Amino acid sequence: MFFWAAQQAGFATNDSRIPAIVRNTIIRVRSRGGQGVSRLWAGMHSAMSLIERINSELITVLSGGKRTSAGQTGGLASAGSAASINLAQGLDELRSAFSASYERMSEAHSLFVSVQSTLQQLADAAGGLVELARQAAAPDDSVNRASLETRFRDLIFEFRKIQDEAVQAGFDSLDKNDIAAALAESGVNLQAATGLAQAFRRLAPVDGELGYSAVLQAVAIDGGTAVVSPRDPLDNHLRSQVEAEAALDQLLRFKSDIENDLKNATAIAQELLGAQQFALAGYSASGTVAARLTSSADAQTVAQDLINEIRKTARDNSLSAHSAIDRELASELLSE
Repeated sequence: MFFWAAQQAGFATNDSRIPAIVRNTIIRVRSRGGQGVSRLWAGMHSAMSLIERINSELITVLSGGKRTSAGQTGGLASAGSAASINLAQGLDELRSAFSASYERMSEAHSLFVSVQSTLQQLADAAGGLVELARQAAAPDDSVNRASLETRFRDLIFEFRKIQDEAVQAGFDSLDKNDIAAALAESGVNLQAATGLAQAFRRLAPVDGELGYSAVLQAVAIDGGTAVVSPRDPLDNHLRSQVEAEAALDQLLRFKSDIENDLKNATAIAQELLGAQQFALAGYSASGTVAARLTSSADAQTVAQDLINEIRKTARDNSLSAHSAIDRELASELLSE
């Protein structure tokens, strides 16, 4: 795993060369005796929409009351008396949880902004390769294919360099497994029925490597039988029109695959931004509702007031889905 590789490479956990989300992963895993990722993956199939679980029972429990027994609807009357709970305390607990969620989602969002940037660079480079191949494939004797070939090799070198620079301290921001582990460590729920989870499944669907995919090519062998085999689209040349035409065909598909990864990474970044904004709205709403508490307030009224404030502050049509992204937040608030 990437945190093991960082340690083996001799990086300190506060090394600025390690992305923040990775540094925090290393620190958290050490503090948990190496069980961090597995613990966070556990139970991720129990997706929750947190905004729909903010009710009087939740406020009561956070305020020092007790949970209702199984099967009860919940609420102040069944969970405890007004004298046994401290609503200000409950809102403070909620505010702290939202604050921690905001930090986690901010780190995850920053990671995907970085992934987006790298994929955009790769897409631009792939576009340049396509254009050079297109020029070299033109049926024109005046085409200087030797010059185009030189530029083609130089751009492939730049493409490879971008890929190499995506790896820092053993963490590869173009490796789907590394990204999944980092997101899980930040509490992101990759199993919930959200746009984020769907977009993540569409990332690099063949080999798990973002920004690159081999192209399937039919190759004739003895007897005229065609065998389909993967081919590296960067292992092409523009020295002749025939070579350039083959390169163009492969590179167009290659470029399309990169653009699909970029599209899905952009969608994930937007979803994470939504989760970040939900956490910020929850933090703000908790403070607002706490500031206007009265002695006659009850858990039901506080819960409804809180929901209204969150919705008003977030102004998010996908608020329910975005509130389900941070599994760690839901576990913290809804656990027994």
